Amino acid sequence: MYHRVATPPCDPWDIAVSPENFAAHLEVLASLPRVISIGELGDSLRRGHVERSVTLTFDDGYLDNLECAEPLLARHGLPATVFVTTGGLRTGGDTMWWDVVGKALLHQQSLPPSLELGRGESARTWVMPEPCHEDLARWRAEPYGRREKKRPVPDRGRVYLDVYAHLAECEARDRELQIEQLGAWADSVGVETRPGRDERTMTADEVRTLAGRDGMTIGSHTQSHPFLSRVDAGRRREELAGSKRELQEVTGEEVVDFSYPNGDVPTTGAEEVARAGFATACTSRGAAAFPGQSPLAIPRLIVRDWEQERFARWLWQWGHG
Repeated sequence: MYHRVATPPCDPWDIAVSPENFAAHLEVLASLPRVISIGELGDSLRRGHVERSVTLTFDDGYLDNLECAEPLLARHGLPATVFVTTGGLRTGGDTMWWDVVGKALLHQQSLPPSLELGRGESARTWVMPEPCHEDLARWRAEPYGRREKKRPVPDRGRVYLDVYAHLAECEARDRELQIEQLGAWADSVGVETRPGRDERTMTADEVRTLAGRDGMTIGSHTQSHPFLSRVDAGRRREELAGSKRELQEVTGEEVVDFSYPNGDVPTTGAEEVARAGFATACTSRGAAAFPGQSPLAIPRLIVRDWEQERFARWLWQWGHG
């Protein structure tokens, strides 16, 4: 599982792979006997017979998936699926909310002494630790349950993690309003949080272009990237059905592949995804897929920004473990 093929100035969740390392990964993958689409993997799971193979997926729908990843994939003739969060389609591309938080809190050493988000009784306030002499650009929050060993979390990093957790719990509209507050707060000291071209997600036209490229499949990643288990059933139905409908209108193709945002699978997730018309669904559970597993709960392994030798060793260990 990939997210970005880029070199952002700050990557706290360690989700970006540099173009150079991604190209090196593809050289390794191109040497394998079977690199298949997510649809082919789903069909194999339904038959109960899965040959040793690799499937490539990208979550979120960043523009670099089209401009950087796809040309490299095409060079090797490798298929991939890009799971798109559709909120940005209506606004001409967007910055994912966690990127705004990172830009606001981790891109500059000096910030206002405090940050307040929300209104009234629900408002939260954070005190900014100053001065900040830490190398925030290199700090990693260590996602998916891992923690940096023997490396203390910087004070600003603790604030970042707390603000992130707070916003992750918010309803989509409330989070949008608080992100606007955060942007205005950052703007007050000259920190730009609006997306540059190389930081945003794809527009509708760009998704349509990507869908037309050989070997590329577009899948759904909901409308607003919520934690699905934390929203009610009606909201989940709209996130699933709405994103599917929007992507089908953009691409002119049936969209049957889904990826759970945040790796968050509700108890009834598989049934709800099936009712929405999806044939496959991917989780973020770090494991390989084996016969007997549901095509509506396919595990995946996240790829980091590794050089070729480390990537090849990691891939071999999973393939022979």
